[in-house]
Amino acid sequence: MTVILLQFDIVWENKPANFSTVERLLRVAGPEKDSLVALPEMFATGFSMNSAVTAEAYESETEQFLSRMAKQFQIYLVAGAAMRGRDGRARNKALIFSPAGELIAFYAKMRPFTPGGEAQHYAAGQHPIYFRCADCTVSPFICYDLRFPELFRDAVAERRPELFVIIANFPEKRIHHWVRLLQARAIENQAYVAGVKLRFTIFSMQALLASLAVSSLAGQGGFPVLPNIVLVMTDDQGYGDLGWTGNPIIHTPHIDSFAKESIRFTDFHVSPTCSPTRCALMTGRHEFRSGVTHTIFERERMSLKAVTIAQVLKSAGYTTGIFGKWHLGDEPSYQPGQRGFDEVFIHGAGGIGQTYAGMG
Repeated sequence: MTVILLQFDIVWENKPANFSTVERLLRVAGPEKDSLVALPEMFATGFSMNSAVTAEAYESETEQFLSRMAKQFQIYLVAGAAMRGRDGRARNKALIFSPAGELIAFYAKMRPFTPGGEAQHYAAGQHPIYFRCADCTVSPFICYDLRFPELFRDAVAERRPELFVIIANFPEKRIHHWVRLLQARAIENQAYVAGVKLRFTIFSMQALLASLAVSSLAGQGGFPVLPNIVLVMTDDQGYGDLGWTGNPIIHTPHIDSFAKESIRFTDFHVSPTCSPTRCALMTGRHEFRSGVTHTIFERERMSLKAVTIAQVLKSAGYTTGIFGKWHLGDEPSYQPGQRGFDEVFIHGAGGIGQTYAGMG
């Protein structure tokens, strides 16, 4: 069974734009037949309390779009949408479509996000639901539901699903809560858990970590089995400067071998210079949001508020290290040892042999 989690920056209350993004991401992902694909909570509008805009009747444009995507790509599709029932009340729902494009199930969020006023705009659901995908029983939940373990226990007692799919709009500043709660629900219920939230990062960091919560169940003797993650970044090298990417002159057999054993990401964005690109890789968001705009004049310093991939991986049980070039701030508080890396062996500034103020 293949599970694909599609995360992206949702355009606020703009359904056509979000439909276009989802279709593009599906084409890039190229899911196998009968794969399970999940989109975030309220993927077409964002987590808006404007139910007059977000909520639709059944068989309207969002449902028709999802049905078409499921049928076109022959996938099981789980997606969040605000739907208006026969009683006229809006509900925050997860819609599930079969590879034939049929709506086979829907779930209404049982725990509205009361701190944000959701309960005033969307009625709560009453019970969990289940559907079959391949040989697996799947139960979907939505965002704030994740904080209530009794919902998952009830589902296990009733039908014992092998997989929980959590669609969400969890904010980035609470990413540590997101990861730990996914892991907790997996461990408590001895089930697989896949979580998808808003924001399509450079390499879908949150989706990757959601899958790690699943893989932790495969450990021997209670210890998690986590796949090794190796990221190699080279300066001043283009995408086409490798044998693996088709360069007819440059031969890179070792890198080619490494690439064949690796995950390939085909949707990515880079800066013309190294520090901004490295910052985006470290944080999973545009480098300007972390204060890195160049390589010199202190414009390479990554904001101390930025959350790095090393910090997130550590929260998932990893030991981390960096070797070679950092170039995201040389002052002590900016050093990688203060940004989530357990082992550090780097040179200063932007090149071997360079020094910087405060090096001593």
